[in-house]
Amino acid sequence: MKRLYFAYGSNMATQQMRARCPGAQPLGPARLDGWRFYVNRRGTASIKPAAGHCVHGVVWRIAPEHKTTLDHYEGIRLRRYLAREVTLVHARGMLRGFAYVGTHLGEGRPVRAYLEGVVIPAARAWDLPQTYIEELQGWFRVPPVGPAKPRRPGRSWKP
Repeated sequence: MKRLYFAYGSNMATQQMRARCPGAQPLGPARLDGWRFYVNRRGTASIKPAAGHCVHGVVWRIAPEHKTTLDHYEGIRLRRYLAREVTLVHARGMLRGFAYVGTHLGEGRPVRAYLEGVVIPAARAWDLPQTYIEELQGWFRVPPVGPAKPRRPGRSWKP
């Protein structure tokens, strides 16, 4: 039985989902009301309940074996994320699906290659609202983890 999966992080990227879940079908952009995007202490995307906020992302129709694969990538066994049933606002109306929700609500610093290299380009590719993309970019007010550009070689240590 096919399920609906709401991706708000790197799984919005079509190329990544095709590699992880061959045959998954994108249904397009959707919104999750009453939740807020944040960067967790591992530097990756998560969401948490927050009245008056919303999270934008992409809905995918996935097969049961895809759920098993996604559970592995999201660290379900390690309790990094939990799969939670959610109601989404979509062009086709209200949809029921699931999203991965981080188990730790503490906020951290974004991994630049992840947020700037995958999540934000995927949000642009799906034409998510510009105000939401700016919200994602706002995470760079907190210094990101990882180099912004290639490191310059330092002096070698000599005994």
